[in-house]
Amino acid sequence: MRITGLVPAAGRSTRMRGVDKLLLAVNGQPLLRRSVLRLLASGVDHVVVIIDAQFPLRYECLADLDVETVRIHAARPALSTSLKRGLKCVEEDIAGLLIHLPDMPDITTADINKVLAARSPDCLVRGASPEGEPGHPVLVPRCFFHLFATITGDQGLVQVMKKGNYPTRQVPLAGRHSHRDLDTPEDWQSWQKSQDVPV
Repeated sequence: MRITGLVPAAGRSTRMRGVDKLLLAVNGQPLLRRSVLRLLASGVDHVVVIIDAQFPLRYECLADLDVETVRIHAARPALSTSLKRGLKCVEEDIAGLLIHLPDMPDITTADINKVLAARSPDCLVRGASPEGEPGHPVLVPRCFFHLFATITGDQGLVQVMKKGNYPTRQVPLAGRHSHRDLDTPEDWQSWQKSQDVPV
């Protein structure tokens, strides 16, 4: 089962109060580059990164990596915009799409590979907390690709699938790996103090 990794990186960091969170440095690397490198080191076969054309520095920080970068032009790019555009890059022989959000700093290559190892042709696979709360990354098999057409705004595919009660397999990940995201300056400060994963 060949898998494409999709990084939806077109968000505008509006809650960061003027700072582009995906370019903030973690041990000298922009967060976006660090997230993409971890995905590249995993078992996915192809990586697609969706970037808002208004953020050329995001594109530049990935320029030397073996990824397919797609620039979109949207007045208000939303998560659904990136997901739908990314789906268009999936080749016919790809069996699934792994969605890896770039602002989730705790997700490691090992976490991604755990999710990949649980893949199934007819089941959604999600990273989860040790307590069983579903989170990210999310692996979507081809049989559910048609559902991308139903999402709007910042709605992700998992919300649609939850309403439809589709089969889902959860993969427990350590700590807050499957849930911690960095949306605000306060989130960043809290995470920098914890640093509970290798960078």
